[in-house]
Amino acid sequence: MILTRTQIIPPQYPYTSDLAYNTTLQVFPGLGQTNLMPDALVKTNITFKDRWRRKMRTIKLDNMIGFHDQMWSPREYNKTITAWRRGNARLTSTTNDTYSVV
Repeated sequence: MILTRTQIIPPQYPYTSDLAYNTTLQVFPGLGQTNLMPDALVKTNITFKDRWRRKMRTIKLDNMIGFHDQMWSPREYNKTITAWRRGNARLTSTTNDTYSVV
């Protein structure tokens, strides 16, 4: 499987609005986070063996919405934070302007 991602908007880092690369990646003590690709167009082909028909099948996915972020902690995640919610949307206005909401 080859996954192709085309970045739509620049990276986002905690507590910044200027998207500076030299900012802290610490959300709070014990938890780091970076969002290298907050919004992307994703394209891939997934090939698998169909157990019932006993042949290989391929699913082609094109123009999908994806993202890539990373979180880390020096201890177990569920002991560092109890809940984390993330949202991602791509909106197109009536004037065909596209907006990414992350």
